[in-house]
Amino acid sequence: MDFFKSIKAVALLIDPANGNILDANDAALRFYGYDLQLIRSLNISDINTLYKAEISAEMQQAATEGRDYFFLKHRLANGVERDVEVWSGPIEYQGKTVLYSIIHDISQHKQTEKLLRQSEERYRALVENSDDIISCFDRKLKY
Repeated sequence: MDFFKSIKAVALLIDPANGNILDANDAALRFYGYDLQLIRSLNISDINTLYKAEISAEMQQAATEGRDYFFLKHRLANGVERDVEVWSGPIEYQGKTVLYSIIHDISQHKQTEKLLRQSEERYRALVENSDDIISCFDRKLKY
């Protein structure tokens, strides 16, 4: 598990049977704001904002059906929620099958998407409700 500890991406090892966090790398400790002893005492439901039944269903899909990609919200130690994408799959760890999860913070990306949608909605409302003729040209004055 030297690779697990040395990678720069946020990574967790989770027991799919009960959701307990078995291990976390240094990047995960920095991201979530917990020390190693505390994060190992947590259940994934302590950081995932889904209901426990939903979390169990997602973990079972990852462990048994090969579902490996999720968009979720995770709660940090300071209470802040982050949008994350999680790549997860089964691996052997200490003689049992566990979930190896790589977590990417996509909060900034989600915020940018939201701002772009809002801008597009304002533009669309302006164009659709304007009595003026609106045209778009490039720098050479071509449509």
